[in-house]
Amino acid sequence: MRESVFISHRSTDKDVADMLKDFLVSSGIPNDKIFCSSLPGNDVKTRISVEVKKRLYECVVNVLILSKDYYESAYCMNEAGVAWYLEDDVDSIAICLPEIDENNMWGFFNGDNKVRRLDNENDVAAIYDIIRKRLNVPSADHCVVTRESQKLSQRYKRYLGERTVSEKVTVDEAEEKPVNHIDDNRDPVVGKDDVGNIPVEPAFLLVYAAADGGQIIKSQTLSSPTQVSASGKQFMADLSQRESARWVEALDMLISWGWVKPVGNKGAIFELTGTGYKKADWLKDVMGIDTEKEPLEEIIGFEV
Repeated sequence: MRESVFISHRSTDKDVADMLKDFLVSSGIPNDKIFCSSLPGNDVKTRISVEVKKRLYECVVNVLILSKDYYESAYCMNEAGVAWYLEDDVDSIAICLPEIDENNMWGFFNGDNKVRRLDNENDVAAIYDIIRKRLNVPSADHCVVTRESQKLSQRYKRYLGERTVSEKVTVDEAEEKPVNHIDDNRDPVVGKDDVGNIPVEPAFLLVYAAADGGQIIKSQTLSSPTQVSASGKQFMADLSQRESARWVEALDMLISWGWVKPVGNKGAIFELTGTGYKKADWLKDVMGIDTEKEPLEEIIGFEV
């Protein structure tokens, strides 16, 4: 039964999650209806992965606190993927910190999603109304909600005054770091096993997925082409149709070879098979892929 609010956030942004939770509770939302993994009393009891997954599927509203740190976390991006998958039944609210706006949102929650700010009175009112109505909670007195909204705004502004962000996120961000070119003349096709030559794209997608969680996510919105990600990492260099076709084709190859299988009936989430994990280990060793690096950085050494 869906009857709770899930606050998805990076641990570095737990102060924002805390002030949001305090506002909701002070405005009449039951404390036991709010799940937030970093806050005592509203957090995980024993097993993180099991309880977070269970709570995600129990929520009627999924609140995502989007920041630079959030987009850099594979764990957070996996939560965002599940939230996107459940959107037919669950309302999603994207609360953005100052460095995030409609122009640099990517992945499952992008420029198509309404951006909410905690220092905007109308946004805070909308957040409260969405959550209250979905939980079927009586409305608190207007004066109470107004007072608590003002307290939230003041607390949030103080927090921002003390917070530092090293750099803004951009959609096509690719840091200019020295690249370890294993072989500048390397052929972009590697190995011969079962299906013949294996192109770089499906190899990378498989290896990175195996490195964390074993899932590949395919997302699509009305205003942008289909996007493919694994372990919360972005593979597309930009949001062009060309890049989309490149990585969708890579995913289709993995499915046709039996290394990846769809999960659910929406065609959005895929998991590695047992054979897929074995192939991923083999490809990582043969190609020398360093999954500690971002795919956009590491793949440069394999392209010609």
